[in-house]
Amino acid sequence: MRTIRALSPRCFKAMFVTFSLPMAVLGLAIAAFDRAAPLAAWSLFALILIARLLLHWGHRAGGRQLLSDFWLLPFRDLLLCVTWCRSLFTSRVSWRGSEFDVDANGIMRRAS
Repeated sequence: MRTIRALSPRCFKAMFVTFSLPMAVLGLAIAAFDRAAPLAAWSLFALILIARLLLHWGHRAGGRQLLSDFWLLPFRDLLLCVTWCRSLFTSRVSWRGSEFDVDANGIMRRAS
């Protein structure tokens, strides 16, 4: 994520749009405080969940088992979202047991 941030900073900032499942869960949490919003929030959550499942199954249509790692989807999406958020605030990368600092041009240098 840090490399993507260095190579394409404008697109990287808008990347949160692709984390639809965590955003939908956040929307449900926010809608819990409004009496009028829960039906719309649950409808959007269901739509996003169906779209996410279709995307997952479409990717696996080539022969892999459709339900083999189905239960990992929420964790994968949440982990990607957390990694994206973390990369907004740090320039330090841990890679193969070593720490590196990444400058604005995406160049990695061993951390001192």
